[in-house]
Amino acid sequence: MIANTIERKITVPGARVSPLFGHISQVLNFVGDSIKLSSRLFEKYGSVVALAEGGGTNVY
Repeated sequence: MIANTIERKITVPGARVSPLFGHISQVLNFVGDSIKLSSRLFEKYGSVVALAEGGGTNVY
C-alpha cells in the first residue's frame, strides 16, 4: 500500500494586512461596514475570500 504524505496547503486570497497593526485594521473595517468591505473583497478576489491574507480558516 502506498501512502500519500504530501500535504496540500489551501490558500484563500484576501487583502494584505498592515505590518504595524496586522489583522486588527481589517477587523475594524469589517465592524464598521461589513457589507461594503465584503463587496470590495468579492469584487477584487472572487467568490471565496478571507478578511486578510493568510487569515486562517474563516472564509467569507
